Amino acid sequence: MPEIRLLSKEDIQTVVEIGCPNLFRKAVNSAKRLRSYLQLDEGDVCSSCNLRGSCDRAYVILKESEAAARTVDIVRVLLFYALDPLVIAGGEKPSGRAIVEASARNLLSNLIVLSETPPDPALPKPAPQASHQKRKSLNFVDDKPPTDVEMKRGDWMCPKLVDNFKPGNISTSLCSKLWEP
Repeated sequence: MPEIRLLSKEDIQTVVEIGCPNLFRKAVNSAKRLRSYLQLDEGDVCSSCNLRGSCDRAYVILKESEAAARTVDIVRVLLFYALDPLVIAGGEKPSGRAIVEASARNLLSNLIVLSETPPDPALPKPAPQASHQKRKSLNFVDDKPPTDVEMKRGDWMCPKLVDNFKPGNISTSLCSKLWEP
């Protein structure tokens, strides 16, 4: 997927400066990330948004760790604008919607062109980011037991898994080895 920095900032701004496309959490957070990327004032946008009375994230500013905009954010916002029930039903569109639709078409056209273009090998590849969820790996008998685990009276070690358990646990969930004091 193309990088967001290759898309027109003016078109992105036109799409996100009028507010969020709906009240869904992911759409709201994506719009907030895009406004942060463009350095738009969140308070100004929320104060003019027609959804602010129902929005539980109105005027909320994202933490710096959450504010990195990605291409998926603009795709999500564009998708939600396209799935707007007013657009589907052919109802009356809010004022200024024609400008937003023109920018949305430009962004979609650019995304299609960029997705069909092979990446320039001279450009550095984006660094992979670590997952927010750290998964606990199983340490089997071959591995060395962790040395920083504090054992207390009544704790026990599973002979198959190098892991300690509290006295209330009478067996491990993986190997069903019963606790032997």
